Amino acid sequence: MGNKKISVVIPVYNGAQFIETAISSVVNQTYTNYEIIVVNDGSVDSTREIVDKIALKNEKIKLINKENAGVSVARNIGMRESTGEYLTFLDADDKLECTALELMLKCIVSYDADICVAKILPNISDGYTCLYTYEECIKLCIEDNPLIYACHGKLYRTQSLKDKNIEFPVGVQAHEDSYFVFNCFYNGLSMAWLNHELYLYNTELTNSLSRSSFSEKRFSIIDLAEKKRTLIKQKFSQYDSIVDNILIKAHMAFLGCFDIPSKYKHKEKTSLKYVSIHKKNFKPATRKDKRLFFIITHHFYGICKFIIKTKRTFKNNQ
Repeated sequence: MGNKKISVVIPVYNGAQFIETAISSVVNQTYTNYEIIVVNDGSVDSTREIVDKIALKNEKIKLINKENAGVSVARNIGMRESTGEYLTFLDADDKLECTALELMLKCIVSYDADICVAKILPNISDGYTCLYTYEECIKLCIEDNPLIYACHGKLYRTQSLKDKNIEFPVGVQAHEDSYFVFNCFYNGLSMAWLNHELYLYNTELTNSLSRSSFSEKRFSIIDLAEKKRTLIKQKFSQYDSIVDNILIKAHMAFLGCFDIPSKYKHKEKTSLKYVSIHKKNFKPATRKDKRLFFIITHHFYGICKFIIKTKRTFKNNQ
């Protein structure tokens, strides 16, 4: 196992505040046969200088500087430049637990899988592992299971991605990583699951789509869900009865920020109507799903929106 090289791709834009911490979390791994590919996506702060300084002391670090074109382009470039048999993605504001590479590699090799996902699910013993076929993974995508939310916290067999020409969609403003993971399974890649939390999110930051207020980027959530639904219906007819859940969850994600501007009121109504009409096809993946679904389908959405908006206004005025 020790001779298998892992490429760690880190896209970064204006990450001077935290890029060193992200890189250090890789340098301090218990598994040492790795390379770090930092793709600087046109940063205008001191990100480039910081990474240059670190790279001078560590030949395993490669810095690629490019004009700003978005995270999908940055990740795709990192993938193309990778030389490892396996690769993983790390956002510049996050970090890896020190045993992440070692444990994920052990898992993916043991199962001869294309992907290893490290994610804790409740009520299951720590370290539990199992293998999912790509058909089972497609069902997880339909359910919007936490195992397949994002591209992070996963180790990929590089050749499997290259053989299927799997890359991140360019020009998409949100959930591009979710579509990337879906595309892996749609193209027949298998997944081994390791019940460990090895990817450490920076929960203090508020600039990501999932942690911020409304953005027009949220329209991409529904667009990508419609594409997924179409593809699944073409190839996996056994899931026809549950495939609408993908769009239900997408409309719920669009509504979930509770602060859609009045100029998009018609789109807000469309999403509320879609969830209500198709509520029989809803399959929750988390308790948060259940709560939001109850709010929407029991006509409490307007009340919650008013309360949240009032709290935000009060907080901003303090």
